[in-house]
Amino acid sequence: QVNNNGWMAFDQALGAGFFGNAVIPGVASPNDAIFAWWDDLYLFLGSGGTVSYLVTPGLDLIVEWTGEGHFATPVGSHIATFQVVLHPSPVDTIELHYDGATHVAGAATTATIGVESVGASAYLDVTGLGAGNAAFPATDYTLALGPPPPPTPLLNYVATATTPAFSSIVGVPGEVVLLSSAAASVDDTTSPGIALPAPFSFFGVPKTTFQVNNNGWMAFDQALASGFFTNAVIPTLGAPNDAIFAWWDDLYLFLGSGGTVSYLVTPGLDLIVQWTTEGHFATPVGSHIATFQVVLHPSPVDTIELHYDGATHVAGASTTATIGVESVGATAGLDVTGLGTLNTIFPLSDYLLELCTPCGSTASFGASCPSTIGTAGGPPVGGNLAFAITQAGAAPVVPSLLILGFSNTTWVLPPAVPLPLPLGIFGVAGGCSLLVSPDVLVGTFTTAVGTSAVPIPIPLGVTPCGGVYAQWANVTSFAPLTILTSDGLLTVTL
Repeated sequence: QVNNNGWMAFDQALGAGFFGNAVIPGVASPNDAIFAWWDDLYLFLGSGGTVSYLVTPGLDLIVEWTGEGHFATPVGSHIATFQVVLHPSPVDTIELHYDGATHVAGAATTATIGVESVGASAYLDVTGLGAGNAAFPATDYTLALGPPPPPTPLLNYVATATTPAFSSIVGVPGEVVLLSSAAASVDDTTSPGIALPAPFSFFGVPKTTFQVNNNGWMAFDQALASGFFTNAVIPTLGAPNDAIFAWWDDLYLFLGSGGTVSYLVTPGLDLIVQWTTEGHFATPVGSHIATFQVVLHPSPVDTIELHYDGATHVAGASTTATIGVESVGATAGLDVTGLGTLNTIFPLSDYLLELCTPCGSTASFGASCPSTIGTAGGPPVGGNLAFAITQAGAAPVVPSLLILGFSNTTWVLPPAVPLPLPLGIFGVAGGCSLLVSPDVLVGTFTTAVGTSAVPIPIPLGVTPCGGVYAQWANVTSFAPLTILTSDGLLTVTL
C-alpha cells in the first residue's frame, strides 16, 4: 500500500491518515513499512502532483511521489519529489531517490526517513534525526540487509499464587476516580495518560505514565483511544500491549451500579488501580459483578500484584477473561492462567508477578564440589550452534558426566525424590549432592588440567524462555568409588 504522506507498507489493510510522522521505531501503525519522506503532505489541486508506480523489465518496483506539498505551507512553497525502488530477490535491496533539482524547501518540514519491520522489532532511521529531519536529502540511499545484531536477553515475568489480600480503596482519602457510572453507563473507555507516582520498571523498561480502560486493563507510556473490548491471547501484536491485564473482558459500568475505575497512591508510593463492580456486557445488569485491583510496587523491587474481590463476585456465563502482562511489541508476555481467552473462572487467589531470569541467559546455583560449571560460545539463543557447557577445577583425565534435566527440585522416579540429594546415600564417597534431575546424561573425560566441555548446539525455533538445568559429575576413582559434582546451572534458551 502507498500513502500520499510519503510512505509505503507491506501486507496490511491500512486505512487513510497517518499524517503525523513519528520516530523510528514506533509500535503504532504504520510499521512493516518504508518511509521515503514521511511528513504531513498533500497533492494540491492543479499542481500536477501524483503518486504512481512502475514495474521495470527487470521486475524492479519504482514508487514515485511527484510534486508533494506540505500541508502547513502555502501552495507552491514546498515541493518534494522522491522515489522508493525495490530490487527483488536474490538481492532484495531498497533505494531511496530524491529529486533535488525540483525541490522547494518548506519551513515546516519534519520528515522521517527509514524502514521498520513488523512490530517495530527491527528498524533503521536513515538520518538519525527521528521526526525532526528538516533537510531534503542531498544524496540518494541504498539500503541492504545487514547481519543481525547480537541477541538481547528478554525479561519475562513469573506469577506466584498468593493468599487473597483485597482491600478496597473506594472512599479512602486520596482515591482518584477516573471513570464512574453515577451519571451514565461507561463502556470501552480509556482514561487519559496519568503520571506514575514513582519510577516503575516494566519488563525491565522504565515507565512514566499509565492509562486505564474499563475493560480490565492498564497500559504504559501510550496515548490509546477507547475500545479494546475483545480480549486476546498473550502475546498478541496488536494494541493494547505494554500492558497489564487484570481481568480483560468486554466489561462495562452500568448506570446506577456504583461501579467505578479509580486509583490511589499510598504513602509508600505504591499505585493501586481498582475496577469496582464491573459488569459483563453480554449479561443482564447485575448478573456479573467483578471487582479487582492492580498494585504496582515501585523501584527497586518493581513487582506487580493482582488482587481479586471474591467476596462480592457474581459469576457471568459469558466470561472469557485474559489475565497477564505483555511487553512493548508483544516480544514477551505471561498468561497467568495459561488459558488465553478461555479463562472463565474468577481467580480464587491473588497473584504476585516478578521478573524472572532473562531469556537467553544462564544462572548458577548450589555449591561447587569441587569443580565449577560454566558456558562457552556465546549466549544460549536459538541458532547459536557454538553454545557449550563447560567445567573447570575437576580432577584431570577422569570420566565425567554432564547431567541435563528439567527440574532442580524433583528427580521424577516412582516415587519422586526431592532434590538436592546427598550422594552419600548411595554409598559413594565425596560428600557432594545431586542438584539436577538426571533426565539426559552425556559422557566425556576431563582434560589434563581438569576441564571438560560438551557442545549443546541450539537450533532455531526453540520454545522462548525454555529452561534446562545442568550439572557435572566426575568419577575420581574406582576403588572406592568417589563422585564429585559441580554446582548447577540454569540455562534459559531464547
